[in-house]
Amino acid sequence: MAETTKTQSRLLNLSGCGVAELPAEIGKMDWLRTLFITDTQVEDLSPLSALSNLEELLASSTRVADLSPVVSLTKLKFLFLSKTRVTDLSPLSGLTELEQLDLWKTGVSDLRPLTRIKQLHRLILSSTQVSDLSPLASLSHLRILHLAHTPTFDLSPLAELEGLQQLDISYTQVADLSPVASMLQRGLTVRDSCRYWEGPGIYIEGCPCSCR
Repeated sequence: MAETTKTQSRLLNLSGCGVAELPAEIGKMDWLRTLFITDTQVEDLSPLSALSNLEELLASSTRVADLSPVVSLTKLKFLFLSKTRVTDLSPLSGLTELEQLDLWKTGVSDLRPLTRIKQLHRLILSSTQVSDLSPLASLSHLRILHLAHTPTFDLSPLAELEGLQQLDISYTQVADLSPVASMLQRGLTVRDSCRYWEGPGIYIEGCPCSCR
């Protein structure tokens, strides 16, 4: 912390260092652009509310549940919240510069707060409670969407997302791929696996459409 203050480094990495509370002085570091607090016991993000220039917040594997302190972080582009206690995305509704959002293994179910985040191009929702994809229908910049291990069954809200390059629906209830036929028409392949790191395509391992 002292070194970051002295040099005014744009990056502060507190990951895995046993932090349970964010120090109050972090709120004065308005030069910060990137903050790592992954794998900590942090629960309260309030000290970050004044960091209006923050662009990247990596808070996966923390105890964070309340996102209200990030309402003022309108320059955020990358927000990683996997394996946290987050359920309510309402505080994100005004973060219109967000490009990547990772919510893997959270309790999120309602995506309506994301409807205004038009710049979003990577959205990770695997192992959440999401079933209704209609709030994503207008997110035309979306390129990567992961829905594995969710109650999702209807892909029709994705029909107009012609920029979609990677769709992971492994272990969902999706049986009909026709709403995303445009992905196939663009030469993308259906992959009967869940190894999304293999690249673009539709990943269908473990869902009803895998037999087609």
